[in-house]
Amino acid sequence: RMSGRLGGTRDRSGGASSGGGSQHGSRWDDGGGMSSMKGVGTKMLDPEGLQGRVIKTRPRRRVDGEDGGQEAIKFAPSRTGVYLPSWFDYYAVQKELNEPPKSSLEVDFIHGYHGLDTRDGTRARPLNNVFFLPPEDDDGDGVDDIELVYFIAATCVVINRDTLAQRFYFGHDDDVSSLCIHPSGKMCASGQLGKKPPVLIWDVNTMETVMDLSGHHAAAVSTLAFSPSGKYLVSVGEDSSHTVCVFDWQNRVKLFDAKGFGDKVLCAVFNPVPEKEEFLTAGHKHLKVWNLTSGKSQMASHGKLGSTTSNYCLTYADPDHFLAACKSGDIMVYKGGVAVDKVEKAHKSVLCVLNCQEGWVSVGREGNIGVWDAAKCGTCRGAGQKSMPGYGVMSCPDCLGRRHCIVDNRYFSLSSISAGGCCLGPATALDCTCRMGIACDGIVAVGSKDGCVACVDTVEGRALILVTGHCGPLQAVCPVGPRSHNFITGSHDHKLRKWSVAERRCIGVIDTHEVVRSVHCTAEWGGLVAAGHTNGKLSVWHMNDFSDEASPDWSDLEDAILPTIGTDGKWKSTPSVAMSKKKNSQVGKGRKGKWADEALYSNAVRAEEIDAVKFSFDGLYLAVGCRDNVIDVYAIEGNIEDVHLSRVASCRGHSSFIINMDWSFDSKILRTTDGAHEMLLWNIPSGRRNPQTQDLRDVKFATTSCELNWEVVGVWLEDSDGTDINKVSSSSKKGLLVTADDFGDVNLFRWPVVGENPKCKNYVGHSSHVLDVCFSTSDKYIASVGGPEKSLIIWKVDYDPSEQGLIEPDQVIDPVELGASASAAAAEEYDLIAQELPVEGSSPARPASSPAGRLGRMARNVEEGLSSSQVLHSPVRRSSQSVRTSGGRLFEEDMQSRIGSVAPQSFGGACMEASVILKLAASVLVPFTDVSKETEVIMRLVRRLQNKATSADA
Repeated sequence: RMSGRLGGTRDRSGGASSGGGSQHGSRWDDGGGMSSMKGVGTKMLDPEGLQGRVIKTRPRRRVDGEDGGQEAIKFAPSRTGVYLPSWFDYYAVQKELNEPPKSSLEVDFIHGYHGLDTRDGTRARPLNNVFFLPPEDDDGDGVDDIELVYFIAATCVVINRDTLAQRFYFGHDDDVSSLCIHPSGKMCASGQLGKKPPVLIWDVNTMETVMDLSGHHAAAVSTLAFSPSGKYLVSVGEDSSHTVCVFDWQNRVKLFDAKGFGDKVLCAVFNPVPEKEEFLTAGHKHLKVWNLTSGKSQMASHGKLGSTTSNYCLTYADPDHFLAACKSGDIMVYKGGVAVDKVEKAHKSVLCVLNCQEGWVSVGREGNIGVWDAAKCGTCRGAGQKSMPGYGVMSCPDCLGRRHCIVDNRYFSLSSISAGGCCLGPATALDCTCRMGIACDGIVAVGSKDGCVACVDTVEGRALILVTGHCGPLQAVCPVGPRSHNFITGSHDHKLRKWSVAERRCIGVIDTHEVVRSVHCTAEWGGLVAAGHTNGKLSVWHMNDFSDEASPDWSDLEDAILPTIGTDGKWKSTPSVAMSKKKNSQVGKGRKGKWADEALYSNAVRAEEIDAVKFSFDGLYLAVGCRDNVIDVYAIEGNIEDVHLSRVASCRGHSSFIINMDWSFDSKILRTTDGAHEMLLWNIPSGRRNPQTQDLRDVKFATTSCELNWEVVGVWLEDSDGTDINKVSSSSKKGLLVTADDFGDVNLFRWPVVGENPKCKNYVGHSSHVLDVCFSTSDKYIASVGGPEKSLIIWKVDYDPSEQGLIEPDQVIDPVELGASASAAAAEEYDLIAQELPVEGSSPARPASSPAGRLGRMARNVEEGLSSSQVLHSPVRRSSQSVRTSGGRLFEEDMQSRIGSVAPQSFGGACMEASVILKLAASVLVPFTDVSKETEVIMRLVRRLQNKATSADA
């Protein structure tokens, strides 16, 4: 892989295993992409590799008839052949389809943070991996930009605190496991997992690799630390001996290596005075003091202040004293390797401790953050004495028998604020600018175990959340429509989250109370969201159920209650206000006796997990694919207040679990694929299998999710075992296609991928299997999720103007014009409104017979001067089986809220205003059961515009 802003690639044609994941940890030279420095061997960045390297895949086996594709195309790993549509002339575009796409991808934002390492399955360890960078005026506005650095998956991220702009380092090819910052703040060192994991030193400004220290560790690099002069670097591996290595990294010399300890080493830190030549390592059941010159170490002693315990974090209070964050809940103070003092029971378990100008800052497993006075308390009776039962008897309310006082009552609950359903606490990482000799004003950087990165003001008691993420494995993502940049994700943390690309944050959350395996939503705004769960349960929610718990500004923290120490000397828990609120938030019963935040529909429809859910294009059906090889099709009935799902068909015929599904535009055909690499077609609503695939070659499907259809033949390697490609998705205009694979890559192809030897552009950022990927309904962004790494990567699509793809006849309606021949002025005004409104434009492609298409024709007719009665009362055929899921009142309120702030005087006439509002109405799939209700609402909206206009315009 290569480092750089857009990432490098892996050559899939040369020895890459199709099993997925086995190639991680190895490094390679791409014949020019990576060059070596003389005498150093450092792999540097090739600037030409920034746009995504072109991959030449292996040829496929094809069977084409002389009449241009009348015979089925056979390709591995599919067990069933596919047919090209009759309108597609393969030989006319064969050469063009073999070329890589001219469009490209660029990482726009990465949601998530790796705050807690749980790889051993039993003992989760905090990762002190969030650091401030030196403030600099990068944009020349006279104000220093404050940036933080952290990591997620295989990517190191630098984020601006004020603008949330991110920069990325992609030098790693597996999960990043450790991070430290150079004293100058100009470079960082990071380690990763792997058989021979490298330690990479890189520049935070150019995001390029400066040095590669490989071959010194095994399994992973657990911790890193620079010396105060920046000359030396200590690294600790996760081999059986937990080897400690010290490098003179600039000269590429290893000073020594030694056995660290028999158990995990979790942290390392240098003495801030270079002349001391001393550094510390600590972890499970040990704390060692090392001599930099001799390479020898000695175990620290607790003396009479306690017994040996695990230590999560180390920091120096001064050149002679250092602090240790203990699992027991104490903050131990050492001098010369011997414990001389402690803050007893500062937390239930101390995860991090930091020495800054305000005092000793600590965070605990219970989610509280406190600032302790470094000076001993002179009021408490037990100050300076040994710990004993009854030590909790005290006279100082700020000390409570702990030898040190809380500074100005600065003891707050980080769990009192949340973002996207993730509480900020407990924190697993702490840093402040005091480390670089810059005044911090009490503001510290915090990374939490729930995937959040924030800045906490310990003086004012407030926090600013910068990054949020899921705190469980992330497996599903879907776009929010229509013509939107937003996405919805589902995770094992039981949460559905809605993400805004524009705001770069989570803007809504639903707690499903179940592990989410799959998710999909209807095409219209204000529609439905379906979630499939691992226990066979299906839940359906309304978009309005997403509750926004995030704040883009500073939020006040609630005061936490300092726990007392019992007469037995043990920590006595006192629940904070925030914890009490969280516990009581679910006591109220909703309808049908469920929790207050219950779903519109929730039922255990199968005994095994639901791997796929998909709404039909018109929103009338919901297909549910289960691990028991069956697809259930439900008709959506009722209204928005009381949605009912009635099963109309059970499609049986697959020999393995269901993976992906696609609906045809008319909702009459369902296309599905399974784990046995077989694609089947089903007639809906009968649920019968349709074996005549050649007769259905021209059926137009609304999505491209099935990985075995004719559009994605070329994404598979000839010797693939069928597990390499996890998800595929195409843009609505059918110009591009993107795939997610087991190698941690996102691959961009020209659509359709049916050439003999098609090439793609390959992008990195994830560390292992990419489990899901999809285009936004606006086609401007792509979202990919990384499973256990808990990352959501938003990619911006840089389209080439000449690359429009091959459009199926009559399939795609222009998303702005919606079939209407609007004037240039109307289109311009419409675009301006779309930018101001929370909904960015109109619906995705729909057939001309849809409500959106009818409204588009209404807009055109109004512009041509037809009377409203002739336009709005024209006969419209509607299926007797049509059942809509929301009423006219909700649609009217929704549209009025969208146009409430629009000044129609600028539109230049009532007809122009009617045209614009009809186009806005067309951005929603109109949910009415009869034409009269639809007409009534449209007329109300037009009259509302006329009442706001000037008398002349009216």
